[in-house]
Amino acid sequence: MKRCPVCNQVFGDENFFCLNDEIALETFQMSSPFQDTPTQILPSFPTKIVPQKTKNKGFYWLIGIMSLVIVALASVIYGLILKPQASNSQNKEKSENTEKIIDSTDAKAGNQKPSSSENKEAVPQSISPITTEAVRNLIDRWEKAQDGRNYNAYKACYAPQFFGIKRTKSGRETRMNYARWLNDRQKMLKNTIDVSVQNLEISITGDTANASFFQQFQSVSYHDEGQKILKIKMFEGGAKIIYEELKYAY
Repeated sequence: MKRCPVCNQVFGDENFFCLNDEIALETFQMSSPFQDTPTQILPSFPTKIVPQKTKNKGFYWLIGIMSLVIVALASVIYGLILKPQASNSQNKEKSENTEKIIDSTDAKAGNQKPSSSENKEAVPQSISPITTEAVRNLIDRWEKAQDGRNYNAYKACYAPQFFGIKRTKSGRETRMNYARWLNDRQKMLKNTIDVSVQNLEISITGDTANASFFQQFQSVSYHDEGQKILKIKMFEGGAKIIYEELKYAY
Protein backbone atom coordinates (compact mmCIF):
# COMPACT_ATOMS: atom_id res chain seq x y z
CA MET A 1 0.00 0.00 0.00
CA LYS A 2 1.12 3.65 -0.57
CA ARG A 3 0.26 6.84 1.30
CA CYS A 4 0.57 10.55 0.58
CA PRO A 5 2.93 12.24 3.13
CA VAL A 6 0.89 15.45 2.95
CA CYS A 7 -2.79 14.44 2.97
CA ASN A 8 -2.26 10.90 4.32
CA GLN A 9 -4.56 9.55 1.57
CA VAL A 10 -3.97 5.85 0.99
CA PHE A 11 -3.56 4.48 -2.56
CA GLY A 12 -2.83 1.18 -4.15
CA ASP A 13 0.64 -0.07 -5.15
CA GLU A 14 -0.01 0.78 -8.81
CA ASN A 15 -0.14 4.54 -8.03
CA PHE A 16 3.04 6.62 -7.74
CA PHE A 17 1.69 10.15 -7.15
CA CYS A 18 -1.13 11.51 -4.99
CA LEU A 19 -4.14 12.34 -7.03
CA ASN A 20 -4.96 15.31 -4.83
CA ASP A 21 -1.66 17.27 -4.64
CA GLU A 22 0.62 15.22 -7.04
CA ILE A 23 3.14 14.42 -4.28
CA ALA A 24 5.15 11.22 -4.56
CA LEU A 25 3.61 8.43 -2.50
CA GLU A 26 5.43 6.55 0.25
CA THR A 27 5.22 2.85 0.76
CA PHE A 28 3.92 1.77 4.18
CA GLN A 29 2.57 -1.36 5.88
CA MET A 30 -0.91 -1.18 7.18
CA SER A 31 -1.21 -2.27 10.79
CA SER A 32 -3.85 -4.78 11.96
CA PRO A 33 -6.97 -3.17 13.35
CA PHE A 34 -6.94 -5.61 16.23
CA GLN A 35 -3.65 -4.18 17.47
CA ASP A 36 -4.65 -0.52 17.21
CA THR A 37 -8.30 -0.64 18.26
CA PRO A 38 -9.08 -1.86 21.77
CA THR A 39 -11.97 -4.18 22.21
CA GLN A 40 -15.05 -2.51 23.77
CA ILE A 41 -17.77 -4.43 25.56
CA LEU A 42 -21.12 -2.69 25.29
CA PRO A 43 -23.79 -3.24 27.92
CA SER A 44 -26.73 -5.37 26.78
CA PHE A 45 -30.25 -4.05 27.08
CA PRO A 46 -33.44 -6.15 27.16
CA THR A 47 -35.15 -6.38 23.78
CA LYS A 48 -38.55 -4.69 23.68
CA ILE A 49 -41.23 -7.02 22.38
CA VAL A 50 -43.58 -5.22 20.04
CA PRO A 51 -46.99 -6.85 19.91
CA GLN A 52 -47.96 -8.04 16.46
CA LYS A 53 -50.96 -6.25 15.02
CA THR A 54 -53.91 -8.31 13.96
CA LYS A 55 -53.96 -8.77 10.23
CA ASN A 56 -57.42 -10.45 10.06
CA LYS A 57 -59.79 -7.60 10.98
CA GLY A 58 -61.73 -8.05 7.72
CA PHE A 59 -62.34 -11.71 8.49
CA TYR A 60 -63.85 -10.90 11.89
CA TRP A 61 -66.06 -8.19 10.35
CA LEU A 62 -67.36 -10.73 7.84
CA ILE A 63 -68.21 -13.20 10.62
CA GLY A 64 -70.10 -10.48 12.51
CA ILE A 65 -72.15 -9.47 9.46
CA MET A 66 -73.03 -13.11 8.71
CA SER A 67 -74.20 -13.57 12.29
CA LEU A 68 -76.54 -10.57 12.00
CA VAL A 69 -77.97 -11.92 8.73
CA ILE A 70 -78.65 -15.34 10.31
CA VAL A 71 -80.47 -13.70 13.25
CA ALA A 72 -82.59 -11.61 10.84
CA LEU A 73 -83.54 -14.68 8.77
CA ALA A 74 -84.51 -16.59 11.89
CA SER A 75 -86.79 -13.70 12.91
CA VAL A 76 -88.47 -13.66 9.49
CA ILE A 77 -89.03 -17.44 9.55
CA TYR A 78 -90.61 -17.21 12.96
CA GLY A 79 -92.89 -14.39 11.83
CA LEU A 80 -94.02 -16.23 8.68
CA ILE A 81 -94.41 -19.79 9.92
CA LEU A 82 -94.45 -20.21 13.66
CA LYS A 83 -96.40 -17.10 14.62
CA PRO A 84 -99.37 -17.73 12.19
CA GLN A 85 -99.62 -21.31 13.48
CA ALA A 86 -99.82 -20.01 17.03
CA SER A 87 -102.50 -17.45 16.06
CA ASN A 88 -104.49 -20.13 14.19
CA SER A 89 -104.48 -22.36 17.22
CA GLN A 90 -105.67 -19.45 19.35
CA ASN A 91 -108.46 -18.65 16.88
CA LYS A 92 -109.48 -22.31 16.84
CA GLU A 93 -109.72 -22.34 20.61
CA LYS A 94 -111.80 -19.15 20.54
CA SER A 95 -114.20 -20.59 17.92
CA GLU A 96 -114.60 -23.79 19.93
CA ASN A 97 -115.35 -21.79 23.05
CA THR A 98 -117.87 -19.68 21.11
CA GLU A 99 -119.62 -22.80 19.80
CA LYS A 100 -119.84 -24.18 23.31
CA ILE A 101 -121.41 -20.95 24.53
CA ILE A 102 -123.93 -20.93 21.66
CA ASP A 103 -124.83 -24.59 22.25
CA SER A 104 -125.34 -24.00 25.94
CA THR A 105 -127.50 -20.93 25.21
CA ASP A 106 -129.64 -22.88 22.72
CA ALA A 107 -130.05 -25.68 25.24
CA LYS A 108 -131.24 -23.24 27.91
CA ALA A 109 -133.65 -21.51 25.52
CA GLY A 110 -135.06 -24.84 24.38
CA ASN A 111 -133.96 -24.33 20.75
CA GLN A 112 -133.33 -27.51 18.79
CA LYS A 113 -131.97 -28.01 15.31
CA PRO A 114 -134.48 -29.43 12.80
CA SER A 115 -134.13 -33.13 12.22
CA SER A 116 -133.45 -34.69 8.83
CA SER A 117 -137.11 -35.71 8.54
CA GLU A 118 -138.22 -32.07 8.96
CA ASN A 119 -135.76 -31.01 6.22
CA LYS A 120 -137.24 -33.60 3.88
CA GLU A 121 -140.72 -32.22 4.52
CA ALA A 122 -139.47 -28.72 3.57
CA VAL A 123 -138.57 -29.90 0.05
CA PRO A 124 -141.19 -28.68 -2.46
CA GLN A 125 -143.60 -31.20 -3.89
CA SER A 126 -143.02 -32.66 -7.37
CA ILE A 127 -144.00 -30.49 -10.33
CA SER A 128 -147.38 -31.21 -11.87
CA PRO A 129 -147.34 -32.84 -15.33
CA ILE A 130 -148.03 -30.68 -18.37
CA THR A 131 -151.63 -30.66 -19.63
CA THR A 132 -153.46 -29.34 -22.66
CA GLU A 133 -155.45 -26.96 -20.48
CA ALA A 134 -152.27 -25.49 -18.97
CA VAL A 135 -150.87 -24.92 -22.47
CA ARG A 136 -154.07 -23.16 -23.66
CA ASN A 137 -154.09 -20.89 -20.60
CA LEU A 138 -150.42 -19.99 -21.12
CA ILE A 139 -150.91 -19.11 -24.82
CA ASP A 140 -153.99 -17.04 -23.93
CA ARG A 141 -151.95 -15.04 -21.34
CA TRP A 142 -149.07 -14.73 -23.83
CA GLU A 143 -151.40 -13.28 -26.51
CA LYS A 144 -153.11 -10.80 -24.15
CA ALA A 145 -149.76 -9.61 -22.72
CA GLN A 146 -148.66 -8.56 -26.22
CA ASP A 147 -152.00 -6.97 -27.11
CA GLY A 148 -151.89 -4.96 -23.85
CA ARG A 149 -148.15 -4.15 -24.17
CA ASN A 150 -147.62 -5.62 -20.69
CA TYR A 151 -143.92 -6.51 -20.56
CA ASN A 152 -143.95 -8.09 -17.07
CA ALA A 153 -146.85 -10.41 -17.98
CA TYR A 154 -145.10 -11.30 -21.25
CA LYS A 155 -141.81 -12.03 -19.43
CA ALA A 156 -143.62 -14.33 -16.96
CA CYS A 157 -144.54 -16.64 -19.87
CA TYR A 158 -140.87 -17.61 -20.51
CA ALA A 159 -138.44 -19.86 -18.62
CA PRO A 160 -134.78 -18.84 -18.09
CA GLN A 161 -133.76 -21.89 -20.19
CA PHE A 162 -135.52 -20.34 -23.22
CA PHE A 163 -134.08 -20.24 -26.74
CA GLY A 164 -135.84 -18.71 -29.77
CA ILE A 165 -135.54 -18.14 -33.52
CA LYS A 166 -136.96 -14.94 -34.99
CA ARG A 167 -137.68 -14.63 -38.73
CA THR A 168 -139.01 -11.71 -40.73
CA LYS A 169 -140.69 -11.53 -44.13
CA SER A 170 -137.45 -10.13 -45.59
CA GLY A 171 -135.84 -13.52 -44.86
CA ARG A 172 -133.69 -12.37 -41.94
CA GLU A 173 -133.14 -14.98 -39.20
CA THR A 174 -131.96 -14.20 -35.63
CA ARG A 175 -131.23 -16.74 -32.88
CA MET A 176 -131.57 -15.49 -29.30
CA ASN A 177 -131.25 -16.70 -25.72
CA TYR A 178 -133.56 -15.73 -22.86
CA ALA A 179 -132.00 -12.33 -22.06
CA ARG A 180 -131.57 -11.26 -25.69
CA TRP A 181 -135.09 -12.34 -26.62
CA LEU A 182 -136.73 -10.35 -23.81
CA ASN A 183 -134.61 -7.30 -24.61
CA ASP A 184 -135.81 -7.44 -28.23
CA ARG A 185 -139.45 -7.98 -27.22
CA GLN A 186 -139.33 -5.12 -24.69
CA LYS A 187 -138.54 -2.71 -27.52
CA MET A 188 -141.33 -4.25 -29.62
CA LEU A 189 -143.95 -3.86 -26.86
CA LYS A 190 -143.47 -0.08 -26.79
CA ASN A 191 -145.53 0.13 -30.00
CA THR A 192 -149.18 -0.72 -30.54
CA ILE A 193 -149.37 -4.48 -31.15
CA ASP A 194 -152.12 -6.84 -32.22
CA VAL A 195 -151.34 -10.58 -32.10
CA SER A 196 -153.84 -13.16 -33.34
CA VAL A 197 -153.58 -16.94 -32.74
CA GLN A 198 -155.45 -19.22 -35.14
CA ASN A 199 -155.73 -22.98 -35.68
CA LEU A 200 -153.99 -23.95 -32.43
CA GLU A 201 -152.82 -27.59 -32.24
CA ILE A 202 -151.32 -29.13 -29.07
CA SER A 203 -149.44 -32.40 -28.61
CA ILE A 204 -147.66 -33.69 -25.49
CA THR A 205 -144.55 -35.90 -25.46
CA GLY A 206 -143.24 -36.81 -22.03
CA ASP A 207 -142.93 -33.60 -19.99
CA THR A 208 -142.93 -31.28 -23.04
CA ALA A 209 -145.91 -29.86 -24.93
CA ASN A 210 -145.69 -28.74 -28.57
CA ALA A 211 -148.05 -25.98 -29.68
CA SER A 212 -148.40 -25.07 -33.35
CA PHE A 213 -150.63 -22.23 -34.68
CA PHE A 214 -150.95 -19.60 -37.38
CA GLN A 215 -149.93 -16.15 -36.10
CA GLN A 216 -150.86 -12.72 -37.40
CA PHE A 217 -148.66 -9.90 -36.08
CA GLN A 218 -149.42 -6.19 -36.47
CA SER A 219 -147.52 -3.15 -35.11
CA VAL A 220 -147.40 0.50 -36.09
CA SER A 221 -144.83 0.02 -38.83
CA TYR A 222 -144.71 -3.75 -39.44
CA HIS A 223 -147.02 -6.63 -40.31
CA ASP A 224 -146.45 -10.29 -41.04
CA GLU A 225 -148.14 -13.69 -40.89
CA GLY A 226 -146.70 -17.15 -40.48
CA GLN A 227 -146.61 -20.49 -38.75
CA LYS A 228 -145.28 -20.45 -35.16
CA ILE A 229 -144.13 -23.31 -32.92
CA LEU A 230 -143.84 -23.20 -29.12
CA LYS A 231 -142.36 -25.80 -26.77
CA ILE A 232 -143.73 -25.62 -23.23
CA LYS A 233 -142.82 -27.27 -19.91
CA MET A 234 -144.18 -27.17 -16.37
CA PHE A 235 -142.22 -25.41 -13.61
CA GLU A 236 -142.93 -24.45 -10.01
CA GLY A 237 -144.57 -21.23 -11.25
CA GLY A 238 -146.67 -23.06 -13.84
CA ALA A 239 -146.33 -23.67 -17.58
CA LYS A 240 -143.61 -21.67 -19.34
CA ILE A 241 -142.24 -21.39 -22.88
CA ILE A 242 -138.78 -22.91 -23.41
CA TYR A 243 -138.59 -22.64 -27.22
CA GLU A 244 -140.20 -20.40 -29.85
CA GLU A 245 -139.75 -20.31 -33.61
CA LEU A 246 -141.53 -18.53 -36.46
CA LYS A 247 -141.17 -21.08 -39.27
CA TYR A 248 -141.89 -18.55 -42.03
CA ALA A 249 -143.29 -15.06 -42.45
CA TYR A 250 -144.95 -13.25 -45.36
